Amino acid sequence: MQFLRLLGNQRLQIGIELPQRILGRSRLTSVTPPSRLAAFTITLNIEAVASTIDAMHLVQILLPCMDNGGQPFPKEDFERVKEELAGRFEGVTAYLQAPADGLWRKGTESNADKIVIFEVMTDEIDLIEWRDRRIALEGRFRQEKVIIRYMPITLI
Repeated sequence: MQFLRLLGNQRLQIGIELPQRILGRSRLTSVTPPSRLAAFTITLNIEAVASTIDAMHLVQILLPCMDNGGQPFPKEDFERVKEELAGRFEGVTAYLQAPADGLWRKGTESNADKIVIFEVMTDEIDLIEWRDRRIALEGRFRQEKVIIRYMPITLI
């Protein structure tokens, strides 16, 4: 996708080539000829396209299975995180049964860790809320840094 803009009044401007199946379901409101813009743009009625393009964000939280002394965190700690996320968002996926292997290098030193991953999907990202959540998790899990990352996704 080259760009995506909300223009107000339920209109969406997309600077890409769209498949005919999407254009066929939408109500084309305007087309900007290439001579007026460097990129060809199409403005669509957002309500007509919403059922075809379902853009969201996937947020992932990576938490260690053990503290820095090698003691496993109680299962209840992870259940609490899962319940908090489920209460705030419409759902959560927690990968708790098959921890992933993490490896960090700092200079010549390497640290290995087992991690669990929590995922939520959301329409909007509130970076202040996520920063506050990261700081709280760092304290709760006694970590210098907890990784929370997000990426745009499109549901099919």
